[in-house]
Amino acid sequence: MRQCLSLGAIAMALSSALAMATSAQAAEEIYKVKLSDQTGSFGQGSVFSSSDLDRGEWVVLTITDGKTVKVKHTTNTMNKFWGTRKWFDHPATAVRMCLSDGFETKDCQTAEGDTIALPAGKQIHDFQIDLKYTERDTVYKRSLQVAKGTKPTEVKEGGKKVEQAKSDTKTE
Repeated sequence: MRQCLSLGAIAMALSSALAMATSAQAAEEIYKVKLSDQTGSFGQGSVFSSSDLDRGEWVVLTITDGKTVKVKHTTNTMNKFWGTRKWFDHPATAVRMCLSDGFETKDCQTAEGDTIALPAGKQIHDFQIDLKYTERDTVYKRSLQVAKGTKPTEVKEGGKKVEQAKSDTKTE
């Protein structure tokens, strides 16, 4: 009987600890910014050409607890022969964020890798974001700014989605 009570107590303690750990997970705001759509040319329309029929590019910005920004470039392509789509993620290899005033930028900060700090009291909309990433052994650069008033595509709390915006963005 003692073993049953102690196993039950252990199970309850573990369950409680798991619930606390889940609720302690960080809040995330996710912005999925569409960069481009490239539709195949007439020459690409042939199923015998080697290139993809269409290709879309996005930058995904994940803001954790309003303090850090993780940056990823992602590409979606469609196989012309099979008609299937596939996502290719490319984590940023370097990120630069600069306060933006029209075309003028100031107070830039740079980070190697895919994560950079969001200065206290600032919003993602206040910055021009430049990123570098590698795709097929080539280093690319992209630049973007999230328009003021743009809401996050997704909001997660404790690892669970609490909000999904309706927009012309990447769906998973």
